[in-house]
Amino acid sequence: MNNFSRLDGFYGSMLAAESIKDGMTVLHGPEGCRAYASNVSTRYVKRPLETREGDFFFHRSRIPCSCIDGDDYIYGSPEKVSMILDILRRNSTVFATVLESPGASLIGDRLADEVAAAGMDGHVAVLGKCFMSETFGYGYDRTLELIARKLVKKKEKVPGTVNLTGLTYVSKGCFPLLKEIRLLLGKMGLKVTADIGPGCTVQELKDSASAACNACLIPEYFAETGKFYEEELGVPLARGPLGAPVGYDALRAWLESVGEAADADPSPALEIVDEEESDVDLIVDSAFTMGEISRYKSYTIAAESSVAYPLAHWLSKKMKLAPCAIATAEHDPESEKGIRDMLAKMGAEGAYGRDVRAEYTDVFIGPGLMGALMEEKGECRTAIDAFPPSRDYLDIMPRSLLGLNGCRMIADRVYNTR
Repeated sequence: MNNFSRLDGFYGSMLAAESIKDGMTVLHGPEGCRAYASNVSTRYVKRPLETREGDFFFHRSRIPCSCIDGDDYIYGSPEKVSMILDILRRNSTVFATVLESPGASLIGDRLADEVAAAGMDGHVAVLGKCFMSETFGYGYDRTLELIARKLVKKKEKVPGTVNLTGLTYVSKGCFPLLKEIRLLLGKMGLKVTADIGPGCTVQELKDSASAACNACLIPEYFAETGKFYEEELGVPLARGPLGAPVGYDALRAWLESVGEAADADPSPALEIVDEEESDVDLIVDSAFTMGEISRYKSYTIAAESSVAYPLAHWLSKKMKLAPCAIATAEHDPESEKGIRDMLAKMGAEGAYGRDVRAEYTDVFIGPGLMGALMEEKGECRTAIDAFPPSRDYLDIMPRSLLGLNGCRMIADRVYNTR
């Protein structure tokens, strides 16, 4: 159902490995393969900013690279990884994840043997495969699973604690969203043990096994990792029945699901959501004619399945918009079924999987660069940036589609589309 550009699973792997704040990601491959991920990690992961010189870093702060050349593709070069590990050991690196570029993965270097020979098997995880042909979410999820299997052991559960999962630090407005979700969960008497995916330390990840549940925002980024926690660590997964908490109905459903899994009362948080929705409704209703003509437009969505479903539900049911096209980038069976069933009731089955640029749409929600192109070419009136690739700007204002700020941002952009 994907007919638009998005980062692949190889970059998902690198960025997931970089979510361990006090860890390090080692890339066995050429220099060019690590440039984008190194820049993104440096920019978004909340850790002290520094620049490193010397072999394998070359003025980059993150992702030391073996920089393999033509001879290495022929003769192999696992010893370069050993040299990087030696540097990390001298710098007392707590944990490292070793990945291979698409080309390097074909060489067959025995990297796990090099790690064992260096005496760092307990502190290093080797992925052993490249996810270039998989989705971004799949690569992110499977790499988190690998790291969790290496580090996390079963623990006694601490009541009133949860892990925040199913979000990446490149998700739009990630950190303001986490702050908002923490406040809502706090109203329910819950504390967050670890942010698995957006960024946590090795110790926080180890402690995550003691949480009462994993509060999952976007299930596609935590599918296999969530199964590992549930089946082997005894930490259940709480996800919203409408998918990600996009729109007021889905946010309420998500809070209720977390409350049930963590044995907490969601009522105080739900009151805040109700008050927020009432405020927005009053703004729109008080505008009289302007508020009414702001409805009855068309929309196109290109997003994760679990984001597209509640978003389409909200736009259609609450704002009275009609779907032109809905394309999904990641695979979540429950959400995909929800989209199909919803469109069938509307008599708009053909919208699912349609080319997102096949016809003009009033509102486009999807990759930032695609939205910018569609606006420039007159293919949409309003474009809302949902995820990378995006325009290169500093994310200072909250821009997530999820949560209360996401509700206000989407409502503001949609209702002001003229």
